[in-house]
Amino acid sequence: MVRHALIYFLRVPVLGNGKTRLRNFLTIEEIKLMSEYLVRKNFDTLSQSHADLFLYIPADNTIEALMDLLPVKEHQVFYQQESSLGDRMYQAIEEIHARGYEKIVLAGSDLYNLSDEIVEGLFEELDTQDVVITPSVDGGYGLIGMKKPLREAFSIANYSHENVTADTIQAIEAAGYSTSCIGEILDIDDREDIAKALSGDFSASFYNQGEYNANFIFDQGQKLLRVALGSQMHLDNQISYEYHALEALQPSSAVVEVYKLVEQTDLIGKGYLVEEFVQGRPLDYQLDMNIAADLLAKIHSVDPNRGSHLIEAERPFEVMFNEFMTMFQHYKDWPQRDEQVEKMISEMLENLKTYDMTAPIADPCIINTELNSGNFIINPQGRSCLIDWEKPLIGEKEQDLGHFLAPTTTLWKTDIILDFDDVFEFVSKYDRLAGGAVDKRKLIQYLQFTCLRGITWCAMAYVQNIESTKIQSDSQTFEVIQKFVSPSFLEMIQDYIDRGYNYLDK
Repeated sequence: MVRHALIYFLRVPVLGNGKTRLRNFLTIEEIKLMSEYLVRKNFDTLSQSHADLFLYIPADNTIEALMDLLPVKEHQVFYQQESSLGDRMYQAIEEIHARGYEKIVLAGSDLYNLSDEIVEGLFEELDTQDVVITPSVDGGYGLIGMKKPLREAFSIANYSHENVTADTIQAIEAAGYSTSCIGEILDIDDREDIAKALSGDFSASFYNQGEYNANFIFDQGQKLLRVALGSQMHLDNQISYEYHALEALQPSSAVVEVYKLVEQTDLIGKGYLVEEFVQGRPLDYQLDMNIAADLLAKIHSVDPNRGSHLIEAERPFEVMFNEFMTMFQHYKDWPQRDEQVEKMISEMLENLKTYDMTAPIADPCIINTELNSGNFIINPQGRSCLIDWEKPLIGEKEQDLGHFLAPTTTLWKTDIILDFDDVFEFVSKYDRLAGGAVDKRKLIQYLQFTCLRGITWCAMAYVQNIESTKIQSDSQTFEVIQKFVSPSFLEMIQDYIDRGYNYLDK
């Protein structure tokens, strides 16, 4: 009877070691948990095989650490020799072959879709082939099987490129041996690999990533996979919150269609959304204000009861003011603060205290709260929509409109400032489409609060960038942050606020 053996190459996951290409996507704690999940998942699959299973760990691991992770016996465990990857694989196969095994399959540990069918298919194919390989999506391979150790199968110099499988096959066949491939495996090395695993589409590709989310395109560019990396609102289940907001707003036709919610995954712990991917460009304040008015009127007209799960901004000005003070405290406590800037911002914040901070919301509706130009997808000849529903609330339409029209918003990505003729022309268009009147004085108040939100956030972010207490902003963003905390900019904002009230009092 032919004896079959499986060799499982693995490393016991250690916090902060390995998977460096995932550190722009997951924390080191999340990477460790993901690696442990894959090690266990693949061990369970390999253990179901009829073949004898042997585990090879690197010299810096211990058998005790491995046995804490997996239910293995000490006699199953061997140490990899300290050499190149090709030499280590060859030496392991040579060692197991010397024990009398006539078909040997070696598998890695970072494989996502390993199955009994793949493993048994490799053993069966060895009836007619000298070497059998399961290629990985990235051009490497996840499993390799042979009937005896063949040095030629491990003769390539580098295992970190997209032609590993092709070069290995070429070397094997050049030496006169037969080879074939069985199946296709996904090896988890970077964030695109995770998107491929979650979507089930091995052609899924990275689209963009912010501080709190990452987005990937799949299904031939028709769908977007959205992973919540964190929560600005400090929610336990951010992705579910976003999903239900989009679901509530579906009747508006002003948001993307949402297809699927997965609240949590075994692979990374985090959940994800599957949404419609809409082609378009960011909003242009000079060309697209009619489209923006139409989209916002449709969104604000949705029955707020559909968003009953959303947080209600019961006292929005009080909440915003407390947020301003918390962010500004970072700057006030900074030894290198500019005293003139500190004084100017402090005076602007003091002026806000003239308002009734305890005023409740009136005429509630679902609001986005982050109406930057990049959150609009504009297609003048087709369908436009509003994306990125990270911080929706039940609030007042004037808060959304104030954020959309404020100079701290328009100047973030462009050089546009809307004068008050432009602001109230937009409000008139919005009123006609929404069938209701905007409270103009309240709008001016929200414009003032929005400006202070942008300024105090930039004051905090300026300190964090200088002191490197957070991931640093790119140079273009940092230039804007610096500008927003300059005396000349602060003077301009105060003048803008004064002109707003003067405009209403004409």
